[in-house]
Amino acid sequence: MSLFSPSCRHGILRFQESWVKLSSISIQLRWKKKPRTRKPAHIPMALGKMYKIPKHPYVPPEENELTLNLLAEYMRKIDSMRKYFKEELEQKYKDEGNTFENQKLEEVKFQALLDENNKENERLRKIR
Repeated sequence: MSLFSPSCRHGILRFQESWVKLSSISIQLRWKKKPRTRKPAHIPMALGKMYKIPKHPYVPPEENELTLNLLAEYMRKIDSMRKYFKEELEQKYKDEGNTFENQKLEEVKFQALLDENNKENERLRKIR
């Protein structure tokens, strides 16, 4: 039994593992999908579409005002969040700078303690 009728067989251009292509229609046989091709750039716009101006839907003024108010509120909230995160990040950088300085001081103190410990160990070795 054939997949296509005898009249359609002449339209089969190629047969791959997952695709059968008929002139311009792609049929998925398994799991792979092939993207459809677009119209080439050198072909002009369709004559029926060429001089049509799209009509925008009517929006009542109240709804338009509500939309603008909601958009303004959204932008205010987003701006405040940006400022908050920016301040938080600046505070984090300041804290990191302080901790870096603190780390240096702690390292110097630790090194002094190590030197003192080494001196004490040497003194105990001499006594023994």
